[in-house]
Amino acid sequence: LIWQVDDGPERELVLVPSGGVMAAAHFYHGGFGPFDDGAQRLHFRLRCTERGCDGTEICCHAGDQSVMIAVADPT
Repeated sequence: LIWQVDDGPERELVLVPSGGVMAAAHFYHGGFGPFDDGAQRLHFRLRCTERGCDGTEICCHAGDQSVMIAVADPT
């Protein structure tokens, strides 16, 4: 997973497999942050590293994605 906050540098996050060996689907997890004060948007794109994947399989989603970063009110 390639990600960046606002216009900051791109970073790479290796997603870790989760779930047992009996699971029919592959699930992965990872974490971001903490973010600097004033961070507004998280941009990311997936890059499959599965052997034999040509980037067109269901595990690959073309294009950049982004989500807004919400700051919780501490009160």
